[in-house]
Amino acid sequence: QFRHEAFHASILNLNLDGKKESVLLRDYQLHPVRNTIQHIDFQRVSTTEKIHVKVPFHFINADVAPGVKLSGGIVGHALTEADVSCLAKDLPEFIEVDLAKLEMGHSIHLSEIKLPAGVEFV
Repeated sequence: QFRHEAFHASILNLNLDGKKESVLLRDYQLHPVRNTIQHIDFQRVSTTEKIHVKVPFHFINADVAPGVKLSGGIVGHALTEADVSCLAKDLPEFIEVDLAKLEMGHSIHLSEIKLPAGVEFV
């Protein structure tokens, strides 16, 4: 479950002394040989305050992009995730980037990516 990217961009409910806290996984460390969890860092989140989180990109339609299909180009990713700011309830598991109209030699900028409501790039 730790290896699934959605787990890192999700609000988790942590039970602390019988009280449920909403938290975000910030970091974890694995034992180098046994591959077991040694340490976990959580951040408590509020329902009323914005949080800053790195959210991964999911690139779609690269195979049908004119720059790839017609011109023989190869899609390269300068970024695979981005910092966003939003309320915990609006946190997306990932941000979808549609490459269907990408021409050879062109780029997609953050300003061109459609974000879910309540989410903004930092």
